[in-house]
Amino acid sequence: MFTNTEQIQLMRALEDRIEELEELGEKRPDEKWGFDEDIEVCRSALAKIEKLPDAKVKGGLATSEAKAEAVRENGRKGGRPIYLNGRPVDFDAAVKLMDNGLREQVHAELAPCGKQKFLDRYCELHKRRYSRDFEVN
Repeated sequence: MFTNTEQIQLMRALEDRIEELEELGEKRPDEKWGFDEDIEVCRSALAKIEKLPDAKVKGGLATSEAKAEAVRENGRKGGRPIYLNGRPVDFDAAVKLMDNGLREQVHAELAPCGKQKFLDRYCELHKRRYSRDFEVN
């Protein structure tokens, strides 16, 4: 079974492939019959995916939507910078310096969430426990 995100990604990939094959068929009309067969296979797969019920993961659609929001916030590799005390920081380096118990607490409270939201919550708990700001040098 697919998650909602996987289902949408697969549908988009099939739609892109259909478009690509249609363009190739127009450019090479002598080979069009081969493209037409491939297009029909993609359309058939797309129709089957569209009929699948919404995926339910970890509590259903709300969790899938939260995951999608986290992906949008975090972007892809090299996406939006993460800030700590007004300065951009390497999130992975920050995680390595975090207190394991506090990090797990934030994960349990917020996951899935964006990196900035995670770091902000961790900083709140860190200050409360250690009476000083969390720092990454």
